Amino acid sequence: MRKLLFTILFLTIIVYGDNLLQNPSFETWDNDTTPTGWVIATSGFRIAQEEGTFHSGTFSGYVTLRSTSTQRIEQYVDVEPLLTYYCSLWVWQDDPHVRTRIYIRWYDSTGSQISSTSSGYSDPDSMHIWQLLTVDAQAPDGADTAHFEIRFYDVAWGDSIDSSMCHIDDAFMGLPANIPPAIGSFERFPIIPRPSVNQTISAIITDDGSVASDTLYYSTDGSSFSPVTHDSLSGTRYYYTIPGQSGGTAVYYFVRAMDNLGVSSGSDTLVYRVYPPATDTVKNSGFESWQTDSIPEFWNIENANYVKVTKSTNAYSGTYSAKLERIVTNHNSGIYQKIKVDPFDTVVVSAWFFDNDPDVRARLWFTWYLWDGSYTNNFDGYTVDSSGWQMLSDTIIAPDMADTLSIRIRLYTEGGDSLGVVYLDGVSAIPYGIDEPVPSISKNKGVIIGSTISLILENPGIHNIKITDITGRVLMNKIIHTGIKNEKININTGNLKRGVYFIINDGRVRKGIKIE
Repeated sequence: MRKLLFTILFLTIIVYGDNLLQNPSFETWDNDTTPTGWVIATSGFRIAQEEGTFHSGTFSGYVTLRSTSTQRIEQYVDVEPLLTYYCSLWVWQDDPHVRTRIYIRWYDSTGSQISSTSSGYSDPDSMHIWQLLTVDAQAPDGADTAHFEIRFYDVAWGDSIDSSMCHIDDAFMGLPANIPPAIGSFERFPIIPRPSVNQTISAIITDDGSVASDTLYYSTDGSSFSPVTHDSLSGTRYYYTIPGQSGGTAVYYFVRAMDNLGVSSGSDTLVYRVYPPATDTVKNSGFESWQTDSIPEFWNIENANYVKVTKSTNAYSGTYSAKLERIVTNHNSGIYQKIKVDPFDTVVVSAWFFDNDPDVRARLWFTWYLWDGSYTNNFDGYTVDSSGWQMLSDTIIAPDMADTLSIRIRLYTEGGDSLGVVYLDGVSAIPYGIDEPVPSISKNKGVIIGSTISLILENPGIHNIKITDITGRVLMNKIIHTGIKNEKININTGNLKRGVYFIINDGRVRKGIKIE
């Protein structure tokens, strides 16, 4: 079968409904300086009826700026929260000393301002042509009224304070007559893609009429995309299959849909990476093999100027252990080994320590290296002085895009001269993965203590948030509406027992939490 590859360029055509503005083309005037339906909100400019230069109809508004401060003319429009309003204005620049833009201020039912939205500015240097200003303005949650403002700004005065002039015409604020298809709530399975294994992608597609066609596009280079039609659907959820790819491949994908009136829309572009299976665990975990008496096989010394490593017969098990000696007072150092992991793996790390020295202590330090080249750290508690062997262990969760885990055992000052010895043996790291659809939640620390978790959801809209245990069993399922970007929500987790759980939001990025 021939494989179709092409670069995609889409044009979304939307037909808009009624104009919510009165007298948008400045055709009627209460007097020579007041267009009907408009409020002259500031006094540092003059607007007059102009019949010589207009975009449509017979007249336009001729503006002369008489102040260096911002001036505006405005109307008040009733709106519905969370709907997106298309706003536009035609501007004719008579000289380069003034620029114009649309500015929307949103108010709730009590008259309190919630937020604002604005278009870009007109180009002062593009004179004697009509310029179109546009902005898609989404009314925030709780919005009841919008102030549609046309604002005028000083750029640079000419020879006269009356030299800043422009024309405005054909203002518009309204909703689409037909709303394009809405595409979202993506889920992907399995969440850890393996080489040559197909990926199932699903998305919810809805429309105010009906969905006439839909296509998923995927790419392995981010530029040339292959189309895939849906395999099946369940209600409004559409299912697609992306063929299996080789290990290390980044796969980009998005969905486009068209409704029964020919209006189309597209989703954001998402990406996942195909991961080869993680097979590495800690090598020479019991320090039985040594290159020399100061270099254990498969282990790396962080800095030999700060820490000394020696083969020792003071062992927790087997014949040997690693004797770690802190030899300077002002640097923390130790030994480390790297193992391969998969994103969202839960890794149980443990190590045995003999710490009978009051001047030093040890702890586990973890560094996650991601496939984009970045890294992140987390660490466990310290050893305590004891006459016997003690174990430190931690259950850690690999972040999205994790590729390698560095397990470090470091020595730190505890008291006295800060120099001393800790013995290390039996280092273990056991990773196990979870293949479940997962979420898109940002800025969550990943570890919580208590009965409430706080999340910040980046995008406004409807979110399906689930909490699962490590087997993938859904323990909590919530539908949450957000009206602003980066909205903070709180979830009560008081009914969950101590353990490791995962948060799922719209099937895009997993965050692990540990309740203690």
